[in-house]
Amino acid sequence: MKKGDLISFKPVEHDSYDDWSNPAIVLRQCFPTHPQMWVVWCEGDKCVIDEDDYDVVHLTTSSQESA
Repeated sequence: MKKGDLISFKPVEHDSYDDWSNPAIVLRQCFPTHPQMWVVWCEGDKCVIDEDDYDVVHLTTSSQESA
């Protein structure tokens, strides 16, 4: 994932289609020491998701380029 990506996520242990989040935008990595943790904006709130504990689907990818 990278800043600006539009994603949907759900806890790994949930199998229902209804468990997927509404679209969320990736804001930033949570901590440099934990690169798998991300802050996302979803339904008007900031949330923290962990790539180890959540399934993530990319809906779009950011067009931002690293300098």
